[in-house]
Amino acid sequence: MNTLGVILARSGSLGLKDKHLRMLLGEPVIAYTFEHARSARLLTRIVVSSDCPKILALAAKAGFATIHRPDELAGNDASVQSVLLHAMHEI
Repeated sequence: MNTLGVILARSGSLGLKDKHLRMLLGEPVIAYTFEHARSARLLTRIVVSSDCPKILALAAKAGFATIHRPDELAGNDASVQSVLLHAMHEI
């Protein structure tokens, strides 16, 4: 059985600007998400969906497939369902 993992990481945040790129113990916070996804034994494929070029570059460097999220799916009002459907269609 194939199981897809989709990491959703938009650049905007109401509470903490650039939260995925902030450094924590010498690593960007998003790197910890990448590590956890990679260690998930049941995931056979992992992709990263983002509107942020820096996040997409980090994901590609970490060996993940990337999906550029369009602006209409990068705002506060975009639903997780819409973003996931976009990712699945892109794959």
